[in-house]
Amino acid sequence: MKRSTKGKDFVARFGGEEFSIILPQTDMKGGKIVAEQIRKAVSTGNLRNIQSGESYGKITMSIGVGQYRQDDIPNSLVQRAERALYLAKKGGRNRLK
Repeated sequence: MKRSTKGKDFVARFGGEEFSIILPQTDMKGGKIVAEQIRKAVSTGNLRNIQSGESYGKITMSIGVGQYRQDDIPNSLVQRAERALYLAKKGGRNRLK
């Protein structure tokens, strides 16, 4: 994920299996482009056990994208991004909304 970000972008774990990427100088369209680049990069990989070399298979990633609005209250952006994430998962996983 960090390889797909630059400048003032910030990547952080946001729960057990969830991550947030803050793109302060990127609009919604650009955010979706970055998200799709990350999703494709991750899905082309193959997860392996470092010690045994055993393959666990492909990794999939569902992504929800949201944009800060001038009138947002704390947590509004997070709620919109989470709704988008759950729509992506509901739509068949390994996609973005």
